[in-house]
Amino acid sequence: MTPLRIELLWLEGCPSHETAETMLRRVLEEAGLEAAIERIQVESEDAGIAVCFPGSPTIRVNGQDVEPGWQPCGDCTPRCRVYPTALGLQPLPERRWIYDAVRSASEQD
Repeated sequence: MTPLRIELLWLEGCPSHETAETMLRRVLEEAGLEAAIERIQVESEDAGIAVCFPGSPTIRVNGQDVEPGWQPCGDCTPRCRVYPTALGLQPLPERRWIYDAVRSASEQD
């Protein structure tokens, strides 16, 4: 099985990235998957452009954003991210999105 490539893009000062990492680790554990999490700190607009940064926290699995239907944004300025969830705009992705992304990626091999 090809290892999962998981990235957590984050911005210092945005409080949600630590909770996002905890949620991500729990989802991996519950799914019975092991994967290293590459933490990518985005500190400047140039860095944001280089990684197509939609805000902190951003979780990608094998290069795909966990938000269903997410399209690259034109503004990569470092900032906190909000997600359009079933509960309205939230600072974290839905847990189910993360689970679905890791399961789907792990089954593609």
